[in-house]
Amino acid sequence: MIYAHLQNACQSRPCPAGSVCKVDYENDSFSCIYAKKNEMICEGKTAQLSCFQGLVIDVERALYGRSSVSQPCPNNAAETICIKEDIVPETLRRIRYLCQGKNSCSFVANVDTLLGYDPCFGILKYVELRYVCKLET
Repeated sequence: MIYAHLQNACQSRPCPAGSVCKVDYENDSFSCIYAKKNEMICEGKTAQLSCFQGLVIDVERALYGRSSVSQPCPNNAAETICIKEDIVPETLRRIRYLCQGKNSCSFVANVDTLLGYDPCFGILKYVELRYVCKLET
């Protein structure tokens, strides 16, 4: 049977740690799928991103502010949301600068590291972050 080879290929675990083998019968191939990691880092806390050996960080999404009043980080301004349109690309750019392509990285979630200014003075913020660990290229 034509697909037997592919099924056996995934059974032999060809993908690195932190990924899953997925068979693509249509194209007679397989690929290694990497799990997305979601992190939430409260303001003033240190973010620690890491991947298995041989894999590197690819930051897909980053948001610094306060998108919900019900998030687990402390909130000193009840019912206050702080999301400014212009800070979304800047936060992503800065976190990519710190972490993109590295096996691990850490940074403090604060206005100095992520923006250089405080878009919502007096409101405790947090970083919502999604990244994936990929093969080093």
